[in-house]
Amino acid sequence: MDPQGPGIDPSLLIGDAAFVCSLAVMAWISAQAARRIRPDERVPMQFDLAGKPTWRLSRQLGLMFAPVIAALFGLLWTALAHWLPAGAAGATVAPRVMIALAFVVAHGAHLHFAIRRIEQERGRGNDS
Repeated sequence: MDPQGPGIDPSLLIGDAAFVCSLAVMAWISAQAARRIRPDERVPMQFDLAGKPTWRLSRQLGLMFAPVIAALFGLLWTALAHWLPAGAAGATVAPRVMIALAFVVAHGAHLHFAIRRIEQERGRGNDS
């Protein structure tokens, strides 16, 4: 019997903290990107093999898209991890940390390439 009584497996808190921190970093990345994207510009969301945007969203939606997806995915993983028995829940820590890190890296890379494309288009004076 646990001398401290029933509670949450401490290893679960590592995965929880990883997702909370990743969302904070993604929010910071989006805030920095917002300073470089004009309010009327649309954010490229996906690129074809030639590097041309295939679809875009408004600045607000484009900057929030990945953090919202990450938050939903994080909530799903958190619910799953907390639902599993204590021994099995600990096995979810490493994947949750790696997934949180992958979301941060992907979001940062996406916005880097999106801003680079937007700045190229400004230089050419077109919106394609």
